[in-house]
Amino acid sequence: MPRGPCCADKRPRAKEPITRTMPRVSIERFRQTRERPRCGLGACVDAADLERRGRPVVLKFLPPVGADDVDRFDAVARSLEPLRHAAIVQTLGHGLDGARPFLALEPPEGRSLTELLVEYNDGARWPELADARV
Repeated sequence: MPRGPCCADKRPRAKEPITRTMPRVSIERFRQTRERPRCGLGACVDAADLERRGRPVVLKFLPPVGADDVDRFDAVARSLEPLRHAAIVQTLGHGLDGARPFLALEPPEGRSLTELLVEYNDGARWPELADARV
């Protein structure tokens, strides 16, 4: 006797992992508004996300990569997506501007480490600096 859908195997199945992938975004999605001081490996600019009602973002442009490194950049950028912590700037997207990879990041809140060091004249109070978002 054939088994219909109502008689299907009722054994519990292992739940499939939920996988979210952060798609690449186009650089045309953003309107650059202001350059920031150079930070770490790349240049940073303030921008508005035109697909999200002008939501402010920071674009971090990294050094150009070769064709062989594009997949690696995608994998690393996607690994940043699930990271959630008050001390970590949230990654909102990633993409390529020609050969230059970029990350779209939430704008950090508060003062920069440079501002705090100037204020405390290099006699930094470490507990306060430890709370700074860089």
